[in-house]
Amino acid sequence: MFGKNLFKSRRQTPAASVLIVSDDRDTLSTLQTMLTDNGFTVYALANVTTALALLNEIDLPDVFICDFVEPLTEGVGFIKKLQIHYGKSALPPAVFLMDSPDDETAASELGVYDVLPKPVQEERLLQCLTLLSDRSAAV
Repeated sequence: MFGKNLFKSRRQTPAASVLIVSDDRDTLSTLQTMLTDNGFTVYALANVTTALALLNEIDLPDVFICDFVEPLTEGVGFIKKLQIHYGKSALPPAVFLMDSPDDETAASELGVYDVLPKPVQEERLLQCLTLLSDRSAAV
């Protein structure tokens, strides 16, 4: 699934696919631009319902990135639905974007791969995805 070079040229096959679900339009746009500019295939969606519908039409992405103002009702619920539908072991890694300390606690309880503070720094996001790729390649 992973083990790909995440930093391939835009002219080559995309490095990895990322599904971003965020209710914050600025964050959604910023992440989409950052990742697209770095060769990722990006699906950027504003709500859980749309994301779940899209997942019925595409292959699972390599990574999920979730950002919600109220993660206990949105982000956590989204990941739990995915774990039920696909199984915990088949689900690609997820990264949460932290709005508050409660987000980190909720993400940890779900086994989310990483929690990044907002505003997201491009270097930190790409570093997270590189570490994720290295970890997946070693498995």
